[in-house]
Amino acid sequence: MNEELENIKAEVKRKKGKWKPGETSISKLSPEERKKRLGLIPPDDEPPHTENTSKKPKHEE
Repeated sequence: MNEELENIKAEVKRKKGKWKPGETSISKLSPEERKKRLGLIPPDDEPPHTENTSKKPKHEE
């Protein structure tokens, strides 16, 4: 088992979580391959897109 998974397991245990972390098809991928599956990665000079859910939709204003 890799160090990353062991760290996750230790943190879940420390926080008395009920989730049982384990190896998955994604966790077996290299960091580069995992990053490809995150979706859109904006360029470094572009701020990340965040959705402001605290605003009312325009039709409710």
